[in-house]
Amino acid sequence: MLESEDLYRTLAKNFPNGGVFLFDRDLRYCIAEGAGLAAIGVAKELLEGKTIWQVWPAQICHIIEPYYRAALAGETNAFEVQYDNRVFSLHTLPVKNDKGEILAGMVMSQEITERKIAEIALRESEQRLRRQNKILMTLARRKTLNRGDLNAAIREITEAAAQTLEIERVSVWLYNFKLPISDLRFPIKTKPDESSKFKLVCIDLYERSANRHSQGVEIAADTYPNYFQALETERTIAAHDAHTDPRTKEFSQNYLTRLGLRSMLDAPIWLEGQMVGVVCHEQVEPGRHWALEEENFAGSIADLVSLAIEAHERQRTEAALRESEEKFSKAFRSSPSAIAIASFPEGRLIDINDNFSSISGYDRAEVIGRTALELNLWVNLEDRFQSIQMLQNLGAIRNFEFQFRKKSGEIMVGLYSAERIDLGGQECILLVVTDISDRIRDQEQIKIAAERDRLLAQIALRIRRSLNLDQILNTTVAEVRQFLHADRVYIYQGTPTGIAKVVAESVDLQWPSMRGWRLENRTEIAATQALFKENCVRVIDDTSSIEVPQFFAEFYQQYHIKAGLVVPIMLGDEAFGVLAAHQCSTPRHWQSFEIDLLQQLATQVAIAIQQAELYQQVQALNTNLERQVQERTAQLEQKMQELQELNQIKDLFLHAVTHDLRTPVMGWLMVLKNLLNNGSEQLAIPVSRSILERMVQSSDRQLYLINSLLEVHASEIHGIVLHREPVQLGQLISSILAELEPLLAKNQANITNLVPNNLPIINADPNQLWRVFENLIANALNHNPPGLCLTLSATVETVDKEVAGVGENLSGNSPITNYQLPITNSLIRITLEDNGVGMNQETCDHLFEIYVRGSHNRRSTSIGLGLYLCRQIIIAHGGEIGVNSSPGAGATFWFTLPVLGN
Repeated sequence: MLESEDLYRTLAKNFPNGGVFLFDRDLRYCIAEGAGLAAIGVAKELLEGKTIWQVWPAQICHIIEPYYRAALAGETNAFEVQYDNRVFSLHTLPVKNDKGEILAGMVMSQEITERKIAEIALRESEQRLRRQNKILMTLARRKTLNRGDLNAAIREITEAAAQTLEIERVSVWLYNFKLPISDLRFPIKTKPDESSKFKLVCIDLYERSANRHSQGVEIAADTYPNYFQALETERTIAAHDAHTDPRTKEFSQNYLTRLGLRSMLDAPIWLEGQMVGVVCHEQVEPGRHWALEEENFAGSIADLVSLAIEAHERQRTEAALRESEEKFSKAFRSSPSAIAIASFPEGRLIDINDNFSSISGYDRAEVIGRTALELNLWVNLEDRFQSIQMLQNLGAIRNFEFQFRKKSGEIMVGLYSAERIDLGGQECILLVVTDISDRIRDQEQIKIAAERDRLLAQIALRIRRSLNLDQILNTTVAEVRQFLHADRVYIYQGTPTGIAKVVAESVDLQWPSMRGWRLENRTEIAATQALFKENCVRVIDDTSSIEVPQFFAEFYQQYHIKAGLVVPIMLGDEAFGVLAAHQCSTPRHWQSFEIDLLQQLATQVAIAIQQAELYQQVQALNTNLERQVQERTAQLEQKMQELQELNQIKDLFLHAVTHDLRTPVMGWLMVLKNLLNNGSEQLAIPVSRSILERMVQSSDRQLYLINSLLEVHASEIHGIVLHREPVQLGQLISSILAELEPLLAKNQANITNLVPNNLPIINADPNQLWRVFENLIANALNHNPPGLCLTLSATVETVDKEVAGVGENLSGNSPITNYQLPITNSLIRITLEDNGVGMNQETCDHLFEIYVRGSHNRRSTSIGLGLYLCRQIIIAHGGEIGVNSSPGAGATFWFTLPVLGN
């Protein structure tokens, strides 16, 4: 027994990670050895000699006791026990002697905590992996993925990833590349280029706690170079602490901290060998340690997103292809052009549309499997050879014009376009033929019409430019014959005597000429005239097929006429003659445009004839008119001479009268003033002073009138003579008003001077301006009752454009003179306003004219020379003058003067 004990102890000491225990029938430990005893904090001295109840807790004893007793009964068992947060594997078995008798029980104990943890982790990993695989399979089988609904597929993927990994946020980001994905709520692109690769756009972000989707956030890739470099090289980026991980710490301040994130598990999305985006799995505090299968799952999620993009693009491509095929089918069937598909290079027709049958005349069954050559469609085989060469060398033909033959044998013109295509692995050509026969005919008609219009215009122009009727008619028949390609064209007319004769003809040399032909028989003339009585056109395609009077048949035979087109030339309601075209070689069907041309030319010929007649009448009228003009001119010259003599007499009379009157008036005035100064008592007949004063005033007015007449006369002959100098208008007006104070006081009038002293300098004659102010103020005083209030003001105005030398009328509205004004940028406007009786518009319109009396509403009845001189002076200065007034509302006189330097 001692030797066995030593053996058991040696065995127990070498037992790894555990211990070996021998116990007796009292469940008392006899031997306790093993390297694992110290690891669990139990010494053999505490075990040997003690029962299990003395060593282990009661719950442990309840577990191990049945197994211990079973070992003493000869059973071998294995079980597990948890002790001190550890897991132990226990094996109990009996210890027998050589006779097979059970001496004791033995327990072999080994700690399996780590293994159990690994097993649990493995089971959990297997469960997660199965769950992940199940989710991936479910997502892969979803209809949203297979039908290419990218937006819905990505939403399902982000939700599934967040629920499977039990994380807060999952988002999908794509580069903002060139090709837009239409399913998304905003455009993204699916292939990179240099200009836009460095931007990521979030197309879906799922937040699990809020069960919310959002999108649209953008980040610039070049701001996070380490992160994007890692995406290019690694399957996934598993950052347990994204704040410190060198691949993701660039996001710490601007992204992670702001959103409260700690861990990131990101996987790049690859498509056709290029990275197009990334799937981000993000966990908030306190973070997450990512397992390997979770990293693989993240990579698989990225692969699913790639598949979703591919499915989307494939769906778009298929839809586009279906749409294209549908459009092609519709275009093929409904195209107005003839479309066919033929093998290449044999050219055997595989399919045709309905319009191919309509244009060619062949049914579908007649053409399928046959070539255009076999159907005899080509008119010119050179066109066929040329088209084959172009298809072989260029692969396509565009708008090749050619002639083709219909089933009926009719020759048509078409535009032929073709292109080599692959149809189910067979090389074919798609050909389109547009029938342009009508267009070609229209072009010919347009060309003919243009030539016809040119001919008509040319003849009309010749008629307008020439009065030589014979030349017009001969040129017309020559050009018409050339245009119609006729054998003969001629014009014949009736004469006052009733005889018809040919007056112009153009004929081919091989046919007899009709020039000089005359129709003298009265019966024949009447029969001919009857044909054109209603201004009708006679069209004969074949003279042998119609019945005509005998003289017509002889006429046709004499001049070899096989077809004829005859149009009457009408002058008003009377027939002048006919314009006719003959075909002598063969019968001819006359086209409608040829008939129209001859009718229009007949009208032009009629115009030419009328024009010639009118010209003769005009010539006669001109001769008579010239005689009348000469007589009238002589009369006018005699009247002009008489007027000049009268004007000279008037000037001499006016000069003599004014000078002869001026001398005695001045003498009377001098005598009267002396009498006023010396008194009238010494006269034989005493005269009161008031009478003398009225005589002086009357003499002053007469002298003023005589002087005004002289000035007006001088201005009309020599104009207003100005002695210009720089003038400060404010100072000049102050001096004038000071001089006129006695006159104002005499008329119990007052004047308010609102003219500023800082007006710009003007270049003017101060003496002449003095007369203008004096005349305007005196005019206001003379034509209004005493107590008049006047206001004098001045303003500076800017002129936006050049004044064209037209002044305003006296009312300020319309021009009164064509005097050329200087170019100026600014001017001074002076106004003199009174509160007098005013005047009507008719008076205002003529107030500044010479020898005009004042209105009957105004006090004075003198002739208006002063205002006429005012106008002449202002115009001479380059200004304008006028008046605005209405009865009972006073009058406002105004005039303008240019500022110096403009």
